[in-house]
Amino acid sequence: MHSRKLLWASFPIAVISYCITRTTSVGIIVKPIPILILAAIVWPLPSRLTKHLILTGLSISMVGDVILEIGYITAAVALFSLVMLLYALTFTLDNLKCHSKIAFAFLAFGFGLYCLLYLYLGDQRISGAIYQLIIVIMLWRAAALIAISPWQLRTTIWAFGGAMGIALNGILYAVDLYLFPVHRDLVITVYYLGQMAIVVYLLQIQMTIEKQQQLKPIRKENQTYA
Repeated sequence: MHSRKLLWASFPIAVISYCITRTTSVGIIVKPIPILILAAIVWPLPSRLTKHLILTGLSISMVGDVILEIGYITAAVALFSLVMLLYALTFTLDNLKCHSKIAFAFLAFGFGLYCLLYLYLGDQRISGAIYQLIIVIMLWRAAALIAISPWQLRTTIWAFGGAMGIALNGILYAVDLYLFPVHRDLVITVYYLGQMAIVVYLLQIQMTIEKQQQLKPIRKENQTYA
């Protein structure tokens, strides 16, 4: 528990450190450190499929961070697309219901944004459409968690906030690339906060599971005396 608190305390320091060193030669080394810290927080948790999906997403994100810093934009976008699909799968495992109205709402949002960027994408229009669709899928599945469990808003809001942060990072990056300048510190901070929220969501789930396990012996004891 103390080591987790220490890791949480070091996370904002790592984020600020990258914002300071972003334009220097050590920026490429510092950039994956905040995600590495989040992975270290997730690592000791009990083995569950949700944990492994998020941990895999964090690991791929670190690779994507370095590749993007080197300049391989297409490869980095492909990796981050995979990360978003992993997170979308994580949310879906916690809620298998479709929620078509939510899907159509985010699909309309994604289509509008794609239309805004369409003229500037050039030969990347197909890949841009795929990337936008993946963002829509992740946001849809995260929002569906809130729809199915409004009484668990304290937990599910972290999933949606994380999805929003990661999606907004991709959107801001595209806006900066094609429309008008966006401060890179804002772009990367939104990304780090999104990843952090995903990890908090996983921790909240684990806390809920532990509470349920603690209540089971009490319920059995009450049934025995009854």
